[in-house]
Amino acid sequence: MNGNEKQPGIRTRLLSGIKWTAAVAFVVSTSHLATSILAARLLGLEEFGEFSIIRSTAVMMSNVAAMGIGVAATKHVAELRNTNPERLGRILGLCSLITLVTSGLFTLALLLLSDSISTISFHSPQLAEPLRVSALYIFFVTLNEYQNGVLAGFESFAKLARINAVQAVGTLLLIATLAWFWGLTGAAWALGLSGVLNWYLNRREIRRQLVVHNIAASYRNILQEKEVLTNFALPVAFSGIIGAVTVWVCNAFLVRQPEGMAQMAIFTAAGSFRSLVMFVPGLVIRVATPVLCNLVGEKNYSASSRVFRINVLISAVTASCAAGAIILLSSELLTLFGKKFGGGVEVASLVAVVSVVEVMANTLYQPLLAYGRIWWQVRVVLCWSLILTGVSFLTVGDYGALGLAGAYFAAHLVSLTMYLLVGYRIKKSVEPGLVHT
Repeated sequence: MNGNEKQPGIRTRLLSGIKWTAAVAFVVSTSHLATSILAARLLGLEEFGEFSIIRSTAVMMSNVAAMGIGVAATKHVAELRNTNPERLGRILGLCSLITLVTSGLFTLALLLLSDSISTISFHSPQLAEPLRVSALYIFFVTLNEYQNGVLAGFESFAKLARINAVQAVGTLLLIATLAWFWGLTGAAWALGLSGVLNWYLNRREIRRQLVVHNIAASYRNILQEKEVLTNFALPVAFSGIIGAVTVWVCNAFLVRQPEGMAQMAIFTAAGSFRSLVMFVPGLVIRVATPVLCNLVGEKNYSASSRVFRINVLISAVTASCAAGAIILLSSELLTLFGKKFGGGVEVASLVAVVSVVEVMANTLYQPLLAYGRIWWQVRVVLCWSLILTGVSFLTVGDYGALGLAGAYFAAHLVSLTMYLLVGYRIKKSVEPGLVHT
């Protein structure tokens, strides 16, 4: 494929991506929910809370290790795949090398620090062994973040959807088997092994896409592309690190309280339904982001604006409808996790409302990515982090999981407001007669 070949129309590209992603994304979301329900029933309230904080720790460290490389890969693959394959090959070489190094370093860090984290941060020394096991998750999920970014940049939504479906079903089977026989440690092994499966499937598809597009990943002269890190990946990494560490710190606030593991279990169960609110908006965002980046790279600003408006409308309507359904059915949904989870109705209802605000904030973030205003994202995330940490610190002691949900509401509301202001500034900068700044 080369830059002279005519690409499908915008509507065709969007509908094609949504068509291939929608059905399997539904399977992925429901499989994740089923996995949480199954783990909760196999482990019980307290141990499911322990599993949740272990998973939170592994996710935090993998997000930090990923350093925004996946997002950088999506943007540059989308922009350069048809116009500059040689440069794209160097960028892919640089990104893959950095990802391999950081994933190894953070995996080693958790192996060495698991005793200290479990004892000092969680006041639960019995979590040291499952924390060490979850290091496998960190290594492969960090690599997966980069791989998913590459495939999204190629708009390889059909294959990406199938891979996600296989991985989701595999995770469900692994949790069912390993948690049944080995409890919490088995559940931690299941997380890591599902990451291995995802990595293998992604690796096969990336190789195929590189051949199709006549692109060769290269490690020669990769320092020529260091501006990819300084101008794009670095601010994305800062945002990811700030966000991941903040979430983990707030979770640690919660589990250190009296009955903290039980409260963590309830918060995680309530948060499991967040995927239902995020389902359609997340689907549209995954499809629209590389299309937006491609259109902006071609300076087709009017078309990118149309794509963005459609995205906002679909996200707002679908998220609100899903949240309303969850609020109405929250009591019945929570009992799926077990009888002891039935007291989390207020938490589940508030988390549903928070998810709508989060969806809109995520949608309004896209122009920052497409137009390269990533350092603004660092400012937004920093404000989000300060509010989430401060409100959590003040509320979780008295209100537990409900206080943590309220802290997320305050933080996402502020970030939504900031995205609106920055988005307006971007819109004015690309209007005819104004200089693009």
